[in-house]
Amino acid sequence: MPSSGQDSTLQGDHQAGVVIPVIGSRRAAQLQENLDCLKYPLTREQEQRLDAASRIALVFPHDFLASEEVRELVYGGMYAVIFARERYMQSNWLVRAKGVSHLSCVS
Repeated sequence: MPSSGQDSTLQGDHQAGVVIPVIGSRRAAQLQENLDCLKYPLTREQEQRLDAASRIALVFPHDFLASEEVRELVYGGMYAVIFARERYMQSNWLVRAKGVSHLSCVS
């Protein structure tokens, strides 16, 4: 059974984007315990439960800035174009880095 440190490390493994967990270990045994998270892949249901438990309600200014009207104003009507290109660039980077994707669970 994974420890709470392993749970939080594993939780970031399925999330979109680049997730780099910070493992605060003082001893080699603690580091090994955290690295052992690689032995416990999470199911989709476990991922969803962790996401729900750790979800933070975004309030002002986040909800305001995330509104479509403000995005269009701030980005001059180019939000979709700018972020479509960013997603494209990230997906290409992830494809090139696929050989090291297993490190997403390691600090």
